[in-house]
Formats: sequence, C-alpha cells, structure tokens
Amino acid sequence: MGNTPNINPFKRIRPMIYAYQTPSVPDHNGWTKIGYTATQSVADRINQQSHTINVPTDLRWSEPAMYLDGSFETFTDHDFHRYLMNQRHVERTPGTEWFHIDPDPAHNEFTKFAHRNYDIASGTTYTLRDEQAAAVEMTQRYFANGGKEFLWNAKPRFGKTLTAYDLVHRMGFKNVLIVTNRPSISDSWLNDFQQFIGWQYPYLFVTDNKGVLDQHAKLSAHANEGIMTRKEYQEFLNSHSITSVSDPDYKGMIAFESLQGLKTSKYFGAYDGVDKLRWISELEFDLLIVDESQEGVDTSLTEKAFDRINRKHTLYLSGTPIQGTRPRPVRGRPDLQLDIRGRAGSEASLRRR
Repeated sequence: MGNTPNINPFKRIRPMIYAYQTPSVPDHNGWTKIGYTATQSVADRINQQSHTINVPTDLRWSEPAMYLDGSFETFTDHDFHRYLMNQRHVERTPGTEWFHIDPDPAHNEFTKFAHRNYDIASGTTYTLRDEQAAAVEMTQRYFANGGKEFLWNAKPRFGKTLTAYDLVHRMGFKNVLIVTNRPSISDSWLNDFQQFIGWQYPYLFVTDNKGVLDQHAKLSAHANEGIMTRKEYQEFLNSHSITSVSDPDYKGMIAFESLQGLKTSKYFGAYDGVDKLRWISELEFDLLIVDESQEGVDTSLTEKAFDRINRKHTLYLSGTPIQGTRPRPVRGRPDLQLDIRGRAGSEASLRRR
C-alpha cells in the first residue's frame, strides 16, 4: 500500500480569451494583444509567447471563450477579432493579434460580444482581395458553363462568407440555402449580410431555426432589419403583390438552416421525424451552400437530407483543408476543388476531383 504511486488527476483546460500588454515596448502603447488558448492555461500560453519575444507582459484580463446568453456555445479569438474589426472598426496590425484599443474598453467590448448585446453595423462597402475575386470568377464561370458542384478548400481568415455572398450577387441567384453543421456560424453569415449585403442588394435573410431566431431577437429592431421567418417572408411578398422573381420589387431569399434541423425533419428522410421545414423541401434553390463541409457531413443521414434539397448548384466551404481527399456529402457527383492558401500567400490552385 505504501508503494502506491501518486497519480495526478487530469487537469481540464477550458478555452479562454485573454488580453495583455507589453509596457516596455513603446510602439505597443495604446495597443492590446488579444489571444486564445484551449490547450494551455492562460499563464502558460503567455509565458510561451513572452519567452519567444523576450519582453515582460502585463495580463489585463482573461475570460472563458463562451457566449453568456444561455446557449453555452464556445467561440475562438477569430470570432471576437472579427467583431472588433467589423462591428467596432478597431484597427489591427495585419497578421497579428494586436489591436489598437486599451484593455478596459476591449474588455467592455468582450462583455457585449459574449452576451451578444450589440447592434450589427450596416452600410459598409467592400472590395474583394485578389484571391477572393479569383475564387468568385472561377466558380461563376464553372457554374455558368453547366457545372454543378464546387469546393472552396480555404484556410482560416480567407473570408468565405463574404466571398460566397459576392458570388450569389454576381450570378443573380434569387433563392439560396445555407446549411451548416455548426449553428453558431450564423453570426458570421448574419453580420456580413447586414454589414455588406442587405443594405445594398435585394436580399432578405430568412430562417426558421429557433436557435438563430432566439439569439437575434435580443438585438435592436434596427439590427434585426432584413431578418425574418419564412412566414414573414411570404407575408412580405404578398403585401407587396410580388408574384414572380422577375418583379422589380422582388427580394431574393438567403435561407439559413442547421444540418441537425434538416436531419430531424420528416421531409428530409428522418424516421419518425418532426413536421418542420416542409417549405425547404418544396422549393428549388439556385444554390446550396454547405458551410464547414468537413464537419459531420459524410453520413447516410446527411446524404439522405441533401438528396431531398432541390438545387441547381452546390458550393462546399471548408475552413480546414483536407489533405488528399474532399468532404463527400453527396457521393458520385463530379466537382472542382479550389485550394486557397489564404490571405498571406494569396495563392490558389484549381483541380478536378
């Protein structure tokens, strides 16, 4: 008994967002480093970084990387970074995690972000980067020539959401369905829709997904402008006497639904499924966008659900490039794959799968 070894219990590290400064670096005055760790403690992570740059650091705050709206969904620093840049227009040193904001205001913004207690900024124009424009041009040409499926295999921070919206606009698509295995991604699609798309192009964001509707019901009326249920969308068309997509007052539909929502609907092959989302099964979409297509898509239930979506084209988006293969939500259909190295490399290669 006396020789029983002491076994240290596994220490669970929860994802954390942290903010620190480097007071001894004059060029960093007024700037804050905002990082993330999911495998180390905040102290260990900062120590690792400070050892690399060999300067003392001053940790100003750290918080769990979890939404505080009751959903218990987690996020990464990329989500908070995007909020700071797109919604609060905070300057960022390119290619780094340094933001031109003091720690206390940054913490206030984090609190708003974590509670999802903020208005979405709108009315911003955009210009695609070269690699984004190339992706749109190649995909547009492929679809216009009869192509059915296309995969964007892009590294993080490529900007898949805005680039996909630009493709929708340029091709004049009227009915688009976005499906994702992660409903929390709706933030990116909604933010970019309201900031860049909804105010200048004739589209409305339509969803019956309860999680998305509950989440964005907390925003102000202005922030929710252009977001509606399918029933509200139909009422909008009826109230404006719009009966055809060729009507000059017609507003296209950007529909959003979770993969889980589809797989539990009786209209998409679920055994003893729920009576919901029938309207999606009855429409023909110009484009189906499968976001984060590398996650949980290669199953018979998913394939069955996707087979029941009538669409002319499919665009798969992957934020985690898959070496030597591609996500196969639907088997046996040819496509093209665009491998995009990302913002820094600005390189892309096209290959047939």
